[in-house]
Amino acid sequence: MGYVKERASEDVRFEREVFAAYGMLCEIFFYTKLVGLASANWDGTSRQAAIQNMVEAQPLYLQPESLHGHDAILMVNANESGVGYLEEQTAEAILKSLRDGREWHAHVRSVQQVGDMQTCEIVVMMLLMIPADRYAELVDERKLLQGFPPPLEGAARKPAKDFNVEWTLFALVLLGVAITML
Repeated sequence: MGYVKERASEDVRFEREVFAAYGMLCEIFFYTKLVGLASANWDGTSRQAAIQNMVEAQPLYLQPESLHGHDAILMVNANESGVGYLEEQTAEAILKSLRDGREWHAHVRSVQQVGDMQTCEIVVMMLLMIPADRYAELVDERKLLQGFPPPLEGAARKPAKDFNVEWTLFALVLLGVAITML
């Protein structure tokens, strides 16, 4: 029981650290594991070498690409070295929202050695951002809680469609994927 409580408090600390950078711009977030960590990148560089230098809360960037005829998302670090892929179902849902003009951010939650110490497991926090126009509506309607900071000044935002049933289903699918990974 103590481990669960300790782990939960670590998650809360981590989430506060990440959210401090975004204010109330995050619409939803979830944790997911990366796959394909042992493979080499297309340029021959080792993903394991890039992974060894990763730290908690480090930002990762989404690089959509085609992998074996399927849409995929390679997660890359600031040096554009690939560290792993999002699982196929998660990538499909995120790619659909990216095509709709939505914006995603990712941060490393944990990097853990597995088994023979030659492989790793990476857990990433994925954040779907509230579009700036929707954020303004929320502020105007006074639906935000007091005390949260406004969006970062000058932050580039892409326009997005209005909230609809399709988006609700997308969010539920992502939540289901996150829950099954636990």
